[in-house]
Amino acid sequence: MTIFCPSCFSPIDQNGNCPECGRFGKTQFLAQQLPPGTILNNRYRIGKTLGQGAFGITYLCLDQDTGNRVAIKEYFPAYYVQRVEKDMELASEQKHDAVIGGLEAFFDEVKILMEFNTHPNIVRILDYFFENKTAYFLMEYISGSSFKEVLHQNGGRISYQKLMDLLMPLLPALGLVHQAGLLHRDISPDNIFISADNVPVILDFGSARFAWNSEMVGKLFTIKPGYAPIEQYRDFSVQGNWTDIYQMGAVFYRALTGQLPEEAILRAQFDTLRSPLEIGFSVPLHVDKAIMKALALEPADRYQSFEEMVDDILPI
Repeated sequence: MTIFCPSCFSPIDQNGNCPECGRFGKTQFLAQQLPPGTILNNRYRIGKTLGQGAFGITYLCLDQDTGNRVAIKEYFPAYYVQRVEKDMELASEQKHDAVIGGLEAFFDEVKILMEFNTHPNIVRILDYFFENKTAYFLMEYISGSSFKEVLHQNGGRISYQKLMDLLMPLLPALGLVHQAGLLHRDISPDNIFISADNVPVILDFGSARFAWNSEMVGKLFTIKPGYAPIEQYRDFSVQGNWTDIYQMGAVFYRALTGQLPEEAILRAQFDTLRSPLEIGFSVPLHVDKAIMKALALEPADRYQSFEEMVDDILPI
């Protein structure tokens, strides 16, 4: 039986060595993950795992019909389920309603996001299907780097002009997503991808689909210090457009200063957050003010839409 490289899908030897891309050694994968070589939907061959979060697992795959590489996201709420051979099984019957509700929300979200498939700054979803007692959606595989990697490659921060080029297109894109009734709720440099052509793309709306289920969010949602606004620390606090706006403000702040904003929960006790200008970085005053308004501690003090934020950053 022919064994294929999990990175480039060329034939490899029994030891896992690939003469095409130079990859060495057999692929390691976790028990919850589908093994490389697994075929999904009679078409997609799984390669390496690109990432695993609380809500799902993303695999690099080969579309055997077209020969193109694609990314496939599997719905797998790890706290509630386990892997039995290929299938996703409930860890407890008590979690049935939460898992099934999440599955339905998964499909609803995918259908909404597919409406934006022509938008250059929102990840393209090409297909979705049900298999192995769970759901999958197929995304365009983009060659490039995460914004986190871009920051690292540039010494931890970027210039104001580069920030505008790389991040500003995401604001109106997220505004459109909000108008369609979705929130992201987990914006950070990890979930922003910069293509080889320097086009920014917002990824992983995984946290959005569980906004309806507070128990699942509480168990699975991981707060990212510095990016999480105060309402994500508070029980029963309403999240909205202002939640994503705070997170994007934190990304702007991190990119310009090389520093994370202090955690919102600490700022609530004693707020000493200084603006990029106050720290000594070169940024226009109106942009400095816009970033700090996005980072306002209380939701009511922030922008209520990305359109408002764009108007202040790019005044006519």
